[in-house]
Amino acid sequence: MAQTIYIKNSEVAGVTPSSLAKGEIAINIADGNLFYGDAGGNVSQNFSFLNSGATSIGALTATSGTFRSHVNISGDTRMSGSIVADAITGTTGTFSDSLTATSGTFNNNLNVSGTTTASAFVGNITGNVTGNADTVTNGVYTSNNLSVMAATTSTQLAGVISDETGTGLLVFGTNPVLTTPNIGTPTAGVLTNATGYRGDSSLRTTGVVTTGTWASNRKFELSVEDEAGNAEGDITYIGDSTVTTPGKIYMFDTSGAWTIANATDVDDSTGLLAVALGDLSDDSGMLLRGMATLHTDPGAVGLPIYLSTTAGLVHSTAPSAAGNVVRVIGYNMSTDFSQVWFNPDNTWVELS
Repeated sequence: MAQTIYIKNSEVAGVTPSSLAKGEIAINIADGNLFYGDAGGNVSQNFSFLNSGATSIGALTATSGTFRSHVNISGDTRMSGSIVADAITGTTGTFSDSLTATSGTFNNNLNVSGTTTASAFVGNITGNVTGNADTVTNGVYTSNNLSVMAATTSTQLAGVISDETGTGLLVFGTNPVLTTPNIGTPTAGVLTNATGYRGDSSLRTTGVVTTGTWASNRKFELSVEDEAGNAEGDITYIGDSTVTTPGKIYMFDTSGAWTIANATDVDDSTGLLAVALGDLSDDSGMLLRGMATLHTDPGAVGLPIYLSTTAGLVHSTAPSAAGNVVRVIGYNMSTDFSQVWFNPDNTWVELS
């Protein structure tokens, strides 16, 4: 004859056994909680609900649990092990290990120390989130660039940068428009199309001006006193390349080259005269008019200077022999040095 075995039970929801012997079991029929006596004689609770429908319980505190269907928890959930379920609905939840569920709704806090696996998360997540997401709504992936974000103005961008300088619009390299910029001291620059220079001494440069209109005064300083060929003024680089001696006087001849000038003959003294500024006429240039330091001292300061009968030199005394050419080529500007104002007269006299 078959016999029925009954275990300790209670039909009052929420009631738990006060004590159980090792291996002894008890069940609360009202809420479906199963209890057992562990090796130390303590009352422990374990869940393995295998029914295909929903399971509704109050508070859940257990080591681990497996639920084949939905679990509706009206109280707190505390799990020291892992939990696996199709769906979990509760007020609050704390999981020391892992949580795996197809879906879940917690009206309050959900704390998981281990891994949380779910089909979707809805609401705010506080704390560190590590791993990869299939889809992020209103978020940014680490592989994205800024194009996935909303359009940002220059002002908004400047608001998140802490070491910017200046104000206004973001500038890119091609055809930017800058408003009153202070560019400091640039190491290089090309002013081909620059306009609006105020024309004072703040512009300092070297080189040759080949085009344009000079709309200001020219200031000629005395040339360097002990450097023959140093000059300021009108300089030309025309003619065949000619080996020259700095500070000496040359004439542009009919062959298109520069020849040493002297006052002994009309053919060597009446043409276009210039002061050599270096060793090559087309490299260092030839001074046509201006301040210059000559090869030798021409004489007393303030007096006119004449082309000398000694090749390439000048003197404050005019030539006097028959056949010599008297031609004023400037004025002496220094007492002790050969600094002169070089400005050859276009007329001359041949002595008879």
